[in-house]
Amino acid sequence: MRFLPSDIYKDTYSPLQDSHPKANVDVPLHELLELSVGRSDNTATDTLLRLMGGTVPVQNYLDTLGLQGIQIRDTERSLHDDERRQYRNFEEPAAL
Repeated sequence: MRFLPSDIYKDTYSPLQDSHPKANVDVPLHELLELSVGRSDNTATDTLLRLMGGTVPVQNYLDTLGLQGIQIRDTERSLHDDERRQYRNFEEPAAL
């Protein structure tokens, strides 16, 4: 998966950015997933969201699975830019 220069976001935790400071490289999907889930890498998470078309298609897919108790409305970048958005993304324990 292509990690683009536009994916870089300064002042956020990202081992992905630390490893590839200029971006513009292919990163294996399993690495993006490991960074996103296993290391809470904000940039890897947003890169995955970009590759899936953004938060709307991801939310639509979760809805088709009957998982309305999970809401993904904002990217990590969006949350970083405005902390008031932090409660728009949530997941109910039963949905997980």
